[in-house]
Amino acid sequence: MKIVIAGAGQLGSRHLQALRAVQFPLDIRVIDPTPTALNTAMDRWQAAPRSEAEHAVSFSSDPGPIDGPVDLAIIATNADQRRATVEALLCQGVVRTMILEKLLFTREEDFGAVAELFQRHRTQAWVNCNMRMMPFYGGIRAEIGRGPVHYRVSGSDFGLISGAIHYLDHLAYLTGCSNFQLHADRLEWPPIPCKRPGFSELTGSLEARFDDGSQMHITCYPGKGIPILLEIESPEYRCICRESESMAWISRQSGAWRWEETEAVVPFQSQLTTRLAEEILTRGTCPLPDYALSASIHLQFLNPLWKFIARQGEGKGQPFLFT
Repeated sequence: MKIVIAGAGQLGSRHLQALRAVQFPLDIRVIDPTPTALNTAMDRWQAAPRSEAEHAVSFSSDPGPIDGPVDLAIIATNADQRRATVEALLCQGVVRTMILEKLLFTREEDFGAVAELFQRHRTQAWVNCNMRMMPFYGGIRAEIGRGPVHYRVSGSDFGLISGAIHYLDHLAYLTGCSNFQLHADRLEWPPIPCKRPGFSELTGSLEARFDDGSQMHITCYPGKGIPILLEIESPEYRCICRESESMAWISRQSGAWRWEETEAVVPFQSQLTTRLAEEILTRGTCPLPDYALSASIHLQFLNPLWKFIARQGEGKGQPFLFT
């Protein structure tokens, strides 16, 4: 089966590592214009645990022609390059399925344009908001019960804008409600540098109020070294998670609210993509949100954010600063 990875940076190379453990043969092509990124991807491929399957892998700085249909494409470029990358791949021929990294795009118009491309080319696509497929975080859904959920995240250095989409998607998954109003008036300005050159981040707080009464509060402090604390509450369930320690504490109405300590391991992308690829290539589905759902969540998140940026003096039509 033919796989294309577009973008061999930190995320793309982790996807590649995971593919080496897939249990059936793959023909993988990795594309990135940056030689250092390709070299990193090669090194990580060689170091990755392997299955018994014999995979073929090639590395290229030139997208060039791709022979035959692509069974799965993973788009791990920066957000400002993602639409053009999708367009280039689909123009070359059949791409049956696709995983896109988030944040999806830097311009609002890209969301609809790419949706039309997927429909025209009959490409099934998902977005890598992966908390819902992690054993601990995904398992909360079966326990949380009915009623509105209160979801709080706080810490520092975690990338408020790039990280918030994961938490918004997770709460939508837990409750089945994906419609919300985002309030961005407690964000702080100016932006701070992001790990990726040319992009920025913000500190401060975001609040989301969902149509079912659920609420989310996310705060990224400007200081350094504050661990992420995640709290999830419903009328029947409470959870406190300290990700950096891979530990959580849970209490349930059914257990007289006694606190129980449990492991809360967050798998690496170099582990998660093995399962994703195997499920997509054998069953045609996976646990990630599909493109339509994730695009809706993205736009409900990014449009108020764009308005906040515009109020700071940034001109209309400027791309989002985040990836």
